[in-house]
Amino acid sequence: MPSVGHALKRARELGKTVILNPAPASRPLPADWYANIDYLIPNESEATALSGVPVDSWTPPR
Repeated sequence: MPSVGHALKRARELGKTVILNPAPASRPLPADWYANIDYLIPNESEATALSGVPVDSWTPPR
């Protein structure tokens, strides 16, 4: 995954819009990556893996 982190950083340096689909995510992303991501597009299982919160619908948690 170091190559992904490098690509995110380099794209940010070049002023590009960064869209990351973290498939297949099985654990949280490195914290320093988030500053370089404009749009994060996980599916339900990836959102659960990234957040640690069960995601099973479009209803926001309360």
